[in-house]
Order: sequence, then C-alpha cells, then structure tokens
Amino acid sequence: MPFLYRWTKSIQSALLGPACVLCHAPAPLTQDICADCKAELPWLQAACQHCALALSELAADRVCPDCRKRPLADRAIAALHYRPPADWLVTRLKFGARMPHARLLGDLLAEPDFASLAEMIALVRYPAGDAFTAD
Repeated sequence: MPFLYRWTKSIQSALLGPACVLCHAPAPLTQDICADCKAELPWLQAACQHCALALSELAADRVCPDCRKRPLADRAIAALHYRPPADWLVTRLKFGARMPHARLLGDLLAEPDFASLAEMIALVRYPAGDAFTAD
C-alpha cells in the first residue's frame, strides 16, 4: 500500500504541482506548505536555550527553572510549539515515514530567525515514549 500511495502522490504532484501538506491547496515549489498555513503555524517566540521549553517573552535570561538547576543540554532550538498542526507533522514523519514533512520541518528550522543553527555542532534525537529517563 505505501508503494501505491507514493506512486499516486508523485503522479499527482507532476500533473498538478506541489500541494500544501496541511490543506492540500497549491503550494510553492520551494516548500510543501501554503502561505496561509505557514502563517497559522504555532511559532515558538521564546524558549529555554537548554531544553527549548516555551517561556514567557519576559524571561530575560531564556532559561527555564529546571535548567537553572540542571541543564539538559548545552543548546536546544525549536521553531514550533508541539501542538496542532506541528505535532501532526512530526508524528506523520516519525511513524508514517512522510519524507516531505522532513523537508518542510527542516526548511522551517532554516528560516532566517533560526540562523543560530549554524553554531550547532550536532543534532541529538531523543527517544520517543517513556523509555527516556534522565540520570
């Protein structure tokens, strides 16, 4: 079934052009999301610099209370809140192997506001579920 899905999607894309992964409206060639859906994404304005937890814009030092005690990482960057539709994009990529979502999420992280990604040395993945426990 995945083969048939990919085959029909590639034919559809070739005939009709790219479509937004969220609303299926026409999308630009450079991204798989239309301008309206992109504007509606739950952008993360201020986050902890160690764990990317959402913070109030008033938090001057950009460190959450937990990371003040014991930081989880040296640096963490997130573009979006993990809520609809961003959570849907991530779970479809992770568990449904929807590779266009990977390209889209990568493009969103490469936006000018996230230029500090160039400073990062490595991206670290965290396991899904309750299997991860901090020491």
